[in-house]
Amino acid sequence: MNAEIKGNEIILFGRLTRENADTFKQIVSEAETDLLDEIILNFENVDYINSAGIGGVISVYKMLCDRNKKLTLIKLKHSVFSVFKIAGLIKILNINEEN
Repeated sequence: MNAEIKGNEIILFGRLTRENADTFKQIVSEAETDLLDEIILNFENVDYINSAGIGGVISVYKMLCDRNKKLTLIKLKHSVFSVFKIAGLIKILNINEEN
């Protein structure tokens, strides 16, 4: 998993799996500052996510909620969006379905 940080947006590249879920969480943690009240995760370049990747997203969501910050997911490919939908997370997470 690679990422590019542009302001409060984190553009993710690759697959989000058990092998890189900790790296993902570290990237978000390093990008999050006191100046930001929202983190935007751009999934445009993510082709695959599994349950461990979902767990990483939930972990980041909880961390940000504990700090009174918002997490928004954008530009999810259909296959990635489907995983969030099947997991029942589209009602919990702020997912922008418009691309």
